[in-house]
Amino acid sequence: LIMPFSALKIPNVYSTFKMIEFMLNCKHPLKSMSLHYVSTIGTLPRVIISEKNNARNFEDEILEGFVRVGNKDWNLKSGYSQSKIICERFLEKINENFGSNFKQFSIFRVSAISNSTSTGCFNPSDLSSILIQLCLKTECVPKTGLNLRWSWIPVDFVAKVIGELSREENDSRNVVWNVAGKGVRVEEVMKVAERKGWKVERVEEEEWRKRVRRLMEEMEERRERVVALKEVLEGMSWEKGAEGGG
Repeated sequence: LIMPFSALKIPNVYSTFKMIEFMLNCKHPLKSMSLHYVSTIGTLPRVIISEKNNARNFEDEILEGFVRVGNKDWNLKSGYSQSKIICERFLEKINENFGSNFKQFSIFRVSAISNSTSTGCFNPSDLSSILIQLCLKTECVPKTGLNLRWSWIPVDFVAKVIGELSREENDSRNVVWNVAGKGVRVEEVMKVAERKGWKVERVEEEEWRKRVRRLMEEMEERRERVVALKEVLEGMSWEKGAEGGG
């Protein structure tokens, strides 16, 4: 989520183009093929304008179907979300021209995937997981981030939903599905940590960054890997929003 678009262009965008090229040039008919693409809710506009021209947060109305992202929104997106926006636009054109020819054609926009409800296992390299660990280890959280929402959704639920929807009959008019929830506020997560005995002080963002830098220096002295932490520290802002799916 913190990598620039230039680093994700080949693995995310080019690979999708090549996959479609392979399918269209394959000897087998499209009617025998299914295309299921996993995207992110980070492709949605941060603000949706209603017919009455009233602005509201996209969390109030998460649109299904293909949407357009303006230049202002594009510049606010992470490189990861930008790469997925391009792929969705490309797949929209493929659906317009060939969608009904596929056996199945679906796009799943998934929010931040969290731990399993059955095992509790989670991805320690996920951005929200890294930020939580940093807050606990530095014993503080930025005040600017308390109202941010991590739109978590359990990995086993995501797998079940995608599995079920992938078996639906093809309908070129309805191919985009949002697999997302309203999520949980950072403040609520920190309160849970405090109930478990952790000390979490509310501080200014610069103070949080100072403590994280101090933590990284200590880790470097112990010869622990801190590259990912440096990237997180330099590539995100709590005030603008630490994307968790997006």
